[in-house]
Amino acid sequence: MKKMENVLELREFMKLKIYKKNIGWLLFSLILIGVDQLSKWYIKANYIYLEKSEVISEFFYITHHKNTGAAWGIFQDATLVLAIISGIVTIGLIVFMLTMEHKMAVISLGIIIAGAIGNFIDRAFFMEVTDFLDFYIFSYDFPIFNIADMCVVIGTILLSIYVLFIFKEEPEKDE
Repeated sequence: MKKMENVLELREFMKLKIYKKNIGWLLFSLILIGVDQLSKWYIKANYIYLEKSEVISEFFYITHHKNTGAAWGIFQDATLVLAIISGIVTIGLIVFMLTMEHKMAVISLGIIIAGAIGNFIDRAFFMEVTDFLDFYIFSYDFPIFNIADMCVVIGTILLSIYVLFIFKEEPEKDE
């Protein structure tokens, strides 16, 4: 009985409507991924590890930093596990994005996907993520981050706004 339910659930999943217009937002994701990867390439080519360059005194610096973990340095040296998890989650997000109707949800997911893939590329090919945006906010040395990280945060904020203030559940249909 359980096997039959799983087959029926899979059939329902396969009936998901893919919106072709959302593919354009995946192309937007590719542009963000390109900007992220170019910025990391520039940092690796022009800065030695831990080299710091002042942009705005006592506020913003470019600092070449390497991270083998996740955000704020958690899960250090778990690069392979993080790469596998982020790869699987990203595939799920892409499928989910292609089935979304609302433009804000699609854009939000596209931005998150760009960030996830940007850092996935670093983990998969270099076994570390290059970070370089270094801010001191009211004398607090904020953790160094990159453009992919910004994409994940901005996309998550936009998606949260969508879920909290815009999304409306459709009433269940009686069969």
